[in-house]
Amino acid sequence: MEEQGDNNGGVVVIRVANLMVEEERRKRK
Repeated sequence: MEEQGDNNGGVVVIRVANLMVEEERRKRK
């Protein structure tokens, strides 16, 4: 259970980071 929770937390961080990158690309364009 603990390992699964850590993995889920990592996935959330990656998703947030991807959203930030996409927003920056849209602003530059």
